[in-house]
Amino acid sequence: MIISNLRKQGVLMKNISKFAAAFVAIGLAAGLGGCTTTQDDQQKPQSSETGQTGGGTDGIAAYQATDYNRAEKIFTAKNQASAGNPYTQFNLADTYLAQGRRDEAIALYRQVAVTGHGVVPGKLYEAHKDGATLQDAACDHLKALSVSDQNCPA
Repeated sequence: MIISNLRKQGVLMKNISKFAAAFVAIGLAAGLGGCTTTQDDQQKPQSSETGQTGGGTDGIAAYQATDYNRAEKIFTAKNQASAGNPYTQFNLADTYLAQGRRDEAIALYRQVAVTGHGVVPGKLYEAHKDGATLQDAACDHLKALSVSDQNCPA
């Protein structure tokens, strides 16, 4: 009887642990994923999600509506059209993270840790220090994901 109860408790603890891990992963994706960026007209012209050359905010709207497949299509097309653009890289990384595609998100955040150096977006949809660059935001995401990167300031 005691052994049977201990086995039941062990199974219960395993299930609770699995649930807790899933809850943390979902919370991390939700908490970090809402950090899409915009570019105001003060920045140098780049084909980005917003701003004079960005063609609107359709990707951000899809992301905020949790239509991550549509957001991915929009951000992927913009990223392919403007390789190295830290705005589209960052937004696509956020979308991947929201979809649970952690490794792909990390790869893009690492790119933004380089391409986003000195790039201060007009708006970040997540609280960051005043004057945060896209590099800062990407490095914050990497740190939250327990990933270090040589391009992130200490």
